[in-house]
Amino acid sequence: MTYMSRALLIFLLLAMLPAGAQEYSHRLTGTFGALNPISGSQANTFGSAPMLGFDYGFRFYRYAQADVGVDIGFANQNLLSGEVRRNIYLPRFGYRAIIPLWHDKIEASAGAGAGYSFLKPTISGYEFWLVYGQLGANYALDRDGRYRTGFTLRWYRDPIGVPVQQWLTFGAEFSYSLGRF
Repeated sequence: MTYMSRALLIFLLLAMLPAGAQEYSHRLTGTFGALNPISGSQANTFGSAPMLGFDYGFRFYRYAQADVGVDIGFANQNLLSGEVRRNIYLPRFGYRAIIPLWHDKIEASAGAGAGYSFLKPTISGYEFWLVYGQLGANYALDRDGRYRTGFTLRWYRDPIGVPVQQWLTFGAEFSYSLGRF
């Protein structure tokens, strides 16, 4: 990841931090699931892989949330010389609309944003800017709705590459919320 990309992610994270946690809502989320290549040059060498995701969400408004996060796939790359262990990183930032249902016990969400794909150990030519769309739903485990569990589906796509790189992630999530909403 280049210095400029890291600086941009840090700037976006700091821009979303509020002066006080009691006026806004923050959500920390952990996800476990699968990362699946759909198309592109990486789809031929990678198979489905276990995935961990981490997110920080900030709500300026009850029905909308800004997100910063990363999905990490722990994959094996099939090369002519054999299998090589590679981690696939997909840092992202975006925005989602949230629809509370059933007295705020269930939340459905849909959103979009931008991300960046890179591998470790690094391979030149395997880094891509991506756009993504996501759908999700979660259920409140406590009366206040601070602890929630649910699922998230994300579809990543390289908007300008040929062949088009596409990834699909699906995962179960657990989140903790701070603040008012």
